[in-house]
This record gives sequence, structure tokens and C-alpha cells, in this order.
Amino acid sequence: MRDRRDWRGVLHAGPWVGPRVVGWGLLLVVLTGGAASLVSLLLIRGLGMPKDGPFSAVGLALALGGMMAVYALAVHFGEKRPVTELALKFLAPELAAGLLGGALLFSVVMALLVAVGAYSLGGPSYAPPWRGLQVGFGPGFAEELIFRGILMRLLWESFGARVALAVSATLFGLAHLLNPGHAWIGPVSIIFEAGLPLGALYLLTGRLWASIGAHVGWNFAQGYIYGAEVSGADVGGHLFHAVEHARVSPLLTGGAFGPEASVAGLAVGTVAGVVLLAWAVRRRADAVWTVP
Repeated sequence: MRDRRDWRGVLHAGPWVGPRVVGWGLLLVVLTGGAASLVSLLLIRGLGMPKDGPFSAVGLALALGGMMAVYALAVHFGEKRPVTELALKFLAPELAAGLLGGALLFSVVMALLVAVGAYSLGGPSYAPPWRGLQVGFGPGFAEELIFRGILMRLLWESFGARVALAVSATLFGLAHLLNPGHAWIGPVSIIFEAGLPLGALYLLTGRLWASIGAHVGWNFAQGYIYGAEVSGADVGGHLFHAVEHARVSPLLTGGAFGPEASVAGLAVGTVAGVVLLAWAVRRRADAVWTVP
């Protein structure tokens, strides 16, 4: 990972570097979010592409591709460097590993919740996966690009990995206060069970593909495979149907926020985060602990 001595372009050393870092980060968020919104608007309103069904997956892929392309171009020309966090040769293996890992982790959470009687599973029944793909891939790509690719990366380069991980994970959790049914346990759980492992994956690899894959895999398994609430939102069609038992404490079930706010979700995600962080420290100790 670079530090401030390696900064070029808009982040070059000199006066007003702090405000420039903040302004540059905000500009990247606006540019990437605007690119995804613009592509979606053109496809849906301009070309009449449906919001649901098989073609919605094409529209989603184009919108996410536009967002990533705008980020890559902005960073390449604005920071005068290769965009190593999106190195394409690592896309397939790291994204696939993340997808599998995220889905398996949530499967462990669901198994624990069923075992203790907090949930039961109905089904299976067939449901088209389109809505599940949107809930998985949309937030997985967009939120990882913002919270890890922009926020955590700039904090890492400015203040070191410890500050970057703590601040990005906390803000990631607090952002879920905007979700329905959040209460207090949901955002707090997200800090540790998602912000920690997803940040650790970025520390471990120096790239976004594994954290994107884990984020997508967790959301897709939670919403589409098991039919549970995803951060307070109902995905719609699903293979199984996770039914929360009414007489069980919301601390065990997660309540309206879903299994992510459960004790099982918090425990499984946090343990995974600690293991990944220990791996990152062992494998990339200089990059992880060096303070700029």
C-alpha cells in the first residue's frame, strides 16, 4: 500500500493536502454513484429496459461496470497511478473465493439460528433470482467501492491501516441506520460482523474483489437462498423462507433487521473478521502496521 510520500496528481504533497484528500474522496463518491445512476436511467427510461426479469441483470451489470470504469479512469488520471485495487487478473479467483466464503458464512449463521430454535426454514420452492442478484451485486459492488476502495484506501494511505479499518468499519455500520428496522443492534453488529471482515479482506489482498465477492455472497445467500431480511429489507422471491419465531428474543433472531442483527450473525462475522485480520497481519505485516 502506498503512503503519502508516493502521492501524485491531485494528492501531491503540498499545501491544503488534507482538504484535497477530503474533496477528492467526495468527488470520487459523486462520480461513481452518478455513473451508476446515469447508466440505470438511460437503460430504464431511455431504452425501456425492465427493472425485473432476466434483462434486469444485464442492466445491473452495465450500471456496475460503468461505475467501476469511472472510478478506474478517475483514479488513473487524477492520482497518476495504476489502479491496482481493481487489477483485472485477480478478478475471477478473488471474486469467486469471496462469493463462496460469504455464502458459506451466512449459511453457518442460518444453521445456528435454526439449531437454537430462533428460525425455521420453509420450502424449498422455485423463485427467479433476479431480485436476489440486484440485492446482492448492487450493494456489494457499490458499498465496497465507497467504503473500502475510496474511504478506507485514502485513510490507509493517510493514517495507516489501524485507523482506516476502525473508521471505515464504524461508518459502514452507522450508514445502516438509514435501513428499515435498524434499532441499535443492527448497525453495531454490521461494524464488527461485516466492516471488520470486509476491511480485513482488503488489507489482506490490497484489492476489492474478495470483499466485493464476500459482500455479494452473504447478501445473496441471506435474501435469495434463505429468504431472510437483508439489513431490514425484504428481497422478495427466494428458494427457502426463513421464519422468525415470535416468542424468541430479538437478540437471538435479529428482529426486523434480520439475522445480521442476531447474536449468531455477530459472532460468526466477528470471528471470521479476526481470523482474516490475523492472516493479513501475518502475510502483509509491513503494509498493515506501517504508519505513514
